[in-house]
Amino acid sequence: MFGETYLFLLGFVAVELCRDGKFMKRAVGAWLAGTTVAVIGSLAGLALFYLGLKTQLANPFLSHFGSLPAGDYPRIRGFFANANMMANYMNFSIMLALAASGLGMIRGAQRIILKAGAIIASIFTLSPGLGGVALSLGLWTGRRSRMFAIVGVLIAGLFVVASLVSGDTKNTDLGLSVGGRVIEPSVRVLVWDSALGTIASNPLLGRGVGIDPANLHYEAVNGDRQHLRDAHNIPLNVAGQAGLLGLAAFATFALFTARWIGQNASHNEVTLALALGVVGAFYYQGLTGSFEDARHLWVALGMMFASREAFDGTSGSVELRTPAAT
Repeated sequence: MFGETYLFLLGFVAVELCRDGKFMKRAVGAWLAGTTVAVIGSLAGLALFYLGLKTQLANPFLSHFGSLPAGDYPRIRGFFANANMMANYMNFSIMLALAASGLGMIRGAQRIILKAGAIIASIFTLSPGLGGVALSLGLWTGRRSRMFAIVGVLIAGLFVVASLVSGDTKNTDLGLSVGGRVIEPSVRVLVWDSALGTIASNPLLGRGVGIDPANLHYEAVNGDRQHLRDAHNIPLNVAGQAGLLGLAAFATFALFTARWIGQNASHNEVTLALALGVVGAFYYQGLTGSFEDARHLWVALGMMFASREAFDGTSGSVELRTPAAT
């Protein structure tokens, strides 16, 4: 409970402080400084891998394969606990690089290098969250051509489909033969089923905040044996821990946020970039990962809500405001 209170406070503090446009610029600069460190760690992991350091013991920037087939390729987590969390953070970072351009904080080669580094780092997470990155970028560039938006949505849809299926494993007898190969429900589908069982057993109040909502033993196609206790889905994770009452409260917040985005996202490029980051990292990535306890997520939400007041103007102009001027 105290952990969730802490997260809400992060968002509240971000709203209060970032209402001042000058502080917002410093906050964006601090985030991008952190992104630079994360990108350096990721590129270091790639370099070390191709220099022959191909195990996590030798190369701490590598992530385990998870449910992916084992092979001679790198999956990068950088300085994060896992690759999926890094993909979520990078979703915001790429959009904030665009916001920083609107603020005049980065230009030209610096912007290209930072955004390209963040995209490369994202790609090598090999995470389902890459669909969220594609969705955010597609909607951003879709202002110039609707085709980009369509491509972004299609890529996001393909990642969702890919996250639902797996090759033949020992975990379930459910499966279909497609082209001579057996396709079965993925680990995410199985862990969702486990979480639904928890919700059915504790429908009103859940198991308790902070208590694992799922319990699945899984052997991946690469032979790794995993014990999954996270629902890998924000609504299911919330419902498993806090019950349907907690889910109702969270759904109210999610609907309020979606409505706010619909009404305010086009106000200026700063707000738009942050809003599309929320669409990709919170709404989309929340389908295949439990990011409701990610601290960077709540800071980003606070920054988004504050950006409408901190900045004024349209996509071509961003005017700083201070609280005294509002």
